[in-house]
Amino acid sequence: MSFQGLFPFRKVPDNKLKENKQFVKQASIFADFINSVVQAVRIDNVVVLNNLCQNVGASHYYLIGGDFKYEWWLLFSSSVLDCLREYCELRGLLRCFNACVSTKILNAWKVLLRYVVNAMIASFCNARSTSSGNSKTKQHSSLRQEHTVGKETFNQNFSEVGKSFHSKKIGITAD
Repeated sequence: MSFQGLFPFRKVPDNKLKENKQFVKQASIFADFINSVVQAVRIDNVVVLNNLCQNVGASHYYLIGGDFKYEWWLLFSSSVLDCLREYCELRGLLRCFNACVSTKILNAWKVLLRYVVNAMIASFCNARSTSSGNSKTKQHSSLRQEHTVGKETFNQNFSEVGKSFHSKKIGITAD
């Protein structure tokens, strides 16, 4: 499947996306993934979180055949919170956003998104190097290593991220 085949709505004008069934389906898949990530944090289960990320990373390789540029995940993770803030601002909700989402919570989201994306990239690179079996394996192995977060490092941050998600102030639920 090509990249265009996986995301056929890429050329749909922004004002028409809500009407596009393929976009709505992809947005629902994304929302379900984020919900699953939040659930894994809520129950303090790193294994579930890692499995989610590994499945998404590898599936992007197998569905697209290696043409996917995983760097887009890095761009996504660095911009998602800015987009959320802009969304709230456009709807007159920025004061509410700023009142409910502290710097500590934003930082927890950044840590979590960075971890999720790095785990997905590592899985994507692993799938690509496992499938290729050629001289690119060393290159992909170094990329995978670059995006692998040590278990101890993540476990130290995981409980802090979990505390922020459990906060009643932000009202995030995964149910």
